[in-house]
Amino acid sequence: MKFSDRPSVKPASLCAELIQVFSGYESNVLEVFSGSGNFSLEALQRGCSVTAIDKDREMVTVVERRLKSAKVCTYC
Repeated sequence: MKFSDRPSVKPASLCAELIQVFSGYESNVLEVFSGSGNFSLEALQRGCSVTAIDKDREMVTVVERRLKSAKVCTYC
């Protein structure tokens, strides 16, 4: 079963663990190649400030929609 066409799909649990180990809570996080926004969502839920970048405008729209629906994005 193919989950996504994105080159690096990461589960939310892995994103949360990476944030805890490498950034900590309430850190500034830069996510390049943000894809569907799993990492951004997990970081925002942990009080981090996030700058997410993706070259695919369609994916940027997907991330904005996800963050708005999760009610964790203050700029969307």
